[in-house]
Amino acid sequence: MKKFKVDVSVIGRFHAFNLAKSLQDKNILNKLFTSLPKYRAADFDIKRENVISCWWCEILIRVLRKFKLLDKNPSKSYWYHHCYMNALNRYTKKTNADIFICFAGVSLDAIKIAKDKGMITILERG
Repeated sequence: MKKFKVDVSVIGRFHAFNLAKSLQDKNILNKLFTSLPKYRAADFDIKRENVISCWWCEILIRVLRKFKLLDKNPSKSYWYHHCYMNALNRYTKKTNADIFICFAGVSLDAIKIAKDKGMITILERG
């Protein structure tokens, strides 16, 4: 029986890191795609080679929050989500995974790409 390869995508962490660790332990995790740096995944014993990080998106939101720019203009968070979605879409076009698990809010376009590739998609709600 073929072992599936699973991609997990999450902006931030939520419980996706725990999920990715469990999938890694079963040797079916293809990649964890996250906005956090790779060293944060290492805190959960997720191998560095199993992580793709678009850390620059996380820096963007933290700078916006630090200077309270989100309080004055909530539409600025759009740029954070758009940054993550663009990076995720580029990755999803190239992946060779069979299953795509993603979190609501930043995954719609990637789900469409994954479905067009014949991947099984699972949408998580934080």
